[in-house]
Amino acid sequence: MASRSAISERLLTLLAAPGSGEALLASPTGDSLSAPRSGATYRVADGIPIIVAPDTVGHISGEEDFIGRYDDLLRTDRTRALYGDSGYYNVGYRPAGALTLTEACEQLVDELAAAIPHDPATILDVGSGIGAATARLIARFPTATVVAVNLSAWQLDQARQRGVTFAVAGDAARLPFRDGAVDAIFSCEAAQHFETRADFLREALRVLRPGGTLTIADMLIRDVERFGSWMLPPENAVASPQAYREIVRAAGFDDVLVRDETERTWLPFCSEMERAFDAPPERLRSLRDSVSAYVLASARKPLQHSDPGPCSAASE
Repeated sequence: MASRSAISERLLTLLAAPGSGEALLASPTGDSLSAPRSGATYRVADGIPIIVAPDTVGHISGEEDFIGRYDDLLRTDRTRALYGDSGYYNVGYRPAGALTLTEACEQLVDELAAAIPHDPATILDVGSGIGAATARLIARFPTATVVAVNLSAWQLDQARQRGVTFAVAGDAARLPFRDGAVDAIFSCEAAQHFETRADFLREALRVLRPGGTLTIADMLIRDVERFGSWMLPPENAVASPQAYREIVRAAGFDDVLVRDETERTWLPFCSEMERAFDAPPERLRSLRDSVSAYVLASARKPLQHSDPGPCSAASE
């Protein structure tokens, strides 16, 4: 009998070793995965496969790592004061009228999800946080396999408690999924943290099926040093929405649409911060000015993609 920690068969059919693309096999008990040719093994904890390359593990381990700091950030009193128990941690989208922050966060998820074609079979939520957006995608696409992808095991555990069935601990810049395995990739306000965003876009193109959809909310930061390199890699600095569009195109996507939605996202959120916290005006002004644009973007993988990517040969 499979153990309580066993991985689901449906999820296993999507997975591959990061970097090589080699198909993974489950142990008899389902509590570990292996790549037979390379000999790499990966743990499965409570049904969540932990699939990261060894050098990634080294990068994220230790008290000062990004994951530990970000987990702590989600647990602070200030974060709880803003978001309560909603499970969201984004700036929200306010097209018109007054919304609570939770309602605005839900609206942002809905706005991004609108780019996903009807009845997808598989969706990845990359940089899923603690699962509120993933759960909303599950409700919107009830027949789809929706997978939360995050480096933080704690955040994925929180997502599971919100009813998220499928979760994978993996690196957005080296997605542990097979070539052409998914119909849509959703990423809400996370790509600015990925190391790097350009690597994530190339990986997204690889794992999408031909014609598959990428939909993403992203921040363009003027001065990444203000936030610290632990939070925002310097390579992710982008000058403008126009430059952002070219980065997505350079990754190989077609039908790239980039909307500057700063006035409906970042600026109302900064006003919310002013109301919620008694901070010096100059500090709030500095925060507001640190983001040059907040964009919503969508793109398609070409139906005929000439570059099979580095993982294809290994996954055959």
